[in-house]
Amino acid sequence: MICPKCGNECDDNQMFCNACGTKLKNFVPTDQEEIVVPDRTRPTSNIHREESRTAAINTGNKGKNDNVLNKENKGKNDNALNKENKKPKKNSRRLESELLDNDNITDAGFASKKTKAKYKNDKYNVSSNKNVNPKKSGKNVAIVALIAIVAVVATVAITISIKKASMTKKFNQYYNNGTVYYNQQNYKDARTQFYTASNNAVNNEQRVKSYVMVYKVDSIIGGYEKEEIEFLEALIAIDNSNIDYYKELIVLYQNNDMNSKIEPLIAGAPSNMKEELTNYNGTIPVANYKEGVYRNPINVELSSSNDVTIYYTTDGSNAIESETKTEYSSPIKLKKEGIYTIRAYSVDKNGKASKEMTIKYTLEFIKVDAPIIKPDSGKYTSDQKIEATAASDTIIYYTTDGTTPTTKSKKYKGAIDMPKGDSIYYFIAVNAEGVVSDVTTRVYNFTPEYSKTYDEALESLKRSIGGMDIIFNDNDDGDIYNFEYKEIAEISDKYYYIISCEMTTKKNKTKSTTYAVSCDDAICYKASYGSDGNYSISTSNDD
Repeated sequence: MICPKCGNECDDNQMFCNACGTKLKNFVPTDQEEIVVPDRTRPTSNIHREESRTAAINTGNKGKNDNVLNKENKGKNDNALNKENKKPKKNSRRLESELLDNDNITDAGFASKKTKAKYKNDKYNVSSNKNVNPKKSGKNVAIVALIAIVAVVATVAITISIKKASMTKKFNQYYNNGTVYYNQQNYKDARTQFYTASNNAVNNEQRVKSYVMVYKVDSIIGGYEKEEIEFLEALIAIDNSNIDYYKELIVLYQNNDMNSKIEPLIAGAPSNMKEELTNYNGTIPVANYKEGVYRNPINVELSSSNDVTIYYTTDGSNAIESETKTEYSSPIKLKKEGIYTIRAYSVDKNGKASKEMTIKYTLEFIKVDAPIIKPDSGKYTSDQKIEATAASDTIIYYTTDGTTPTTKSKKYKGAIDMPKGDSIYYFIAVNAEGVVSDVTTRVYNFTPEYSKTYDEALESLKRSIGGMDIIFNDNDDGDIYNFEYKEIAEISDKYYYIISCEMTTKKNKTKSTTYAVSCDDAICYKASYGSDGNYSISTSNDD
């Protein structure tokens, strides 16, 4: 057989050309096992063609030999025989004709031409010998014919058996060679050996073994998608119980624009596989959101039925060619209004890329009003409460460090006391679907104006200390008092000047005391600073 593509000479029982891999179309199985789709497996062997040729020769010669016999036995003896044994003559003549007309009998060693001629002459001169029994002669012919038929069948069977044994030996040799190359990762030579093994397969078990390995090698090397499809289709024709064949074939159909073949493939699968195959996505990434318009932010998840690595872009650029593509590891968060085009593809463990998937989303959010904040930004000298309001189905979040709030920021739970000094507040409102409002900003400067100044508070403290019979400042005893302003602190909703007093006696003994003097009426208290970061007070004469 000559390869129609490259001209390489091939064996008649080869399925693919050893040189270029082209499928030889006239190939059918060599054994007698039934195959679901014969044209997807191997063609008839030389043995089968030899049987067909022999049958053709017999058919062609039958009429010719019958005419010869009729001429030789047209006379008196033939008429006598017909009268005596009408039925035996008909059956024996037919068997004799088949025996004598078969030129292959000599080749098979069943009779020589000389023996055949002698038998012919003796048979049709039986009327001249009165001792010959026509019935016995007919039985002899039938026995000879039966023996001849059995001998032919046995010869053919033996020939087929020898041919199968030879091909099995070759199959094992090529398959084992291919396995060695495969384990050495020499996939090119492994492919040649497995291909040759498949051409020598004589039963379905051998075909499955070699077809699977050819498919594996082709998928690793790449560029043999057509051959991969052919081998998977052949494997399914032989064994339709392996769901992996169907899944891998679906992937190839997807990646080679043959989607129209997927539905018929699934329809022809066993009933217990159809649901799983229908839900099988292959290697092309699939998004959890359908393409369309959305009123709220969405988190797009990409997935694939196979164990692959997914890459994507969100700016509409080709994911396969893009230098800025991203490896998918977590949901793609689309939070802002706009149009997003996601393009994605996958790569399997052999580095084989899938077909690219493209999907477009338009985000047009339902508006959420920004929170209303009271009081407005400005300077304040008296205590203020900061209050925020928003729609009832929203949650308000805020920050005080100048950053934009998120759902992880502080939740607004009630009025906030305006702190002294400068402060800045950012507020947002978020609805149940995650739609975020615009930011509301407030900037405050709170400098309280108190009834008593610090100097008035200090004089009140000195008087308070003197009232406790303590002499301070350049007194006759020589004791020295030093006062230091610390801060204004809020204690139990009132404000106090915090003043530290350090006394040094003439004996160089030092004592420090912290006082809290009311900003409203200058009443003095001893103050202590707690571990919680707040002050507490007690009356001065508690000491």
